[in-house]
Amino acid sequence: MVDELLELHSNLTSVQARLLEILRKEADTAEMRERDRRVVEQSWNAFTTSLEESLWVLSVNTSILTRDLLSALLRLQTFTTHSTDVVAEQISVLERDIRSVREQIGQVRIDVDTIIADVTQEHLFTVSP
Repeated sequence: MVDELLELHSNLTSVQARLLEILRKEADTAEMRERDRRVVEQSWNAFTTSLEESLWVLSVNTSILTRDLLSALLRLQTFTTHSTDVVAEQISVLERDIRSVREQIGQVRIDVDTIIADVTQEHLFTVSP
């Protein structure tokens, strides 16, 4: 009977050791996934911040360029009465170009939001066990 109890105790100890080994491996894997997730998240945050800053600079530069172009066109108009029609046409073209740039900036923002959603969704599937 004592031998059976000792053997049972030995078996239980072996099972406990194996369970601890499995738990350690799972904990290591979880830590590695968490580190990877943090690295991806930090990289993504840096990228999106940089992209937002670049889009803001692009928007400001576009506004400045538009203002300067309109100012130059208005000065040009004073040189001749004939230039009125030309200036009006140029302003119309410029307004269309401005609308196009704003639409493109809006589309880039939509694309960035879509990419963020896709990466977040993909990341959630990668992190899940």
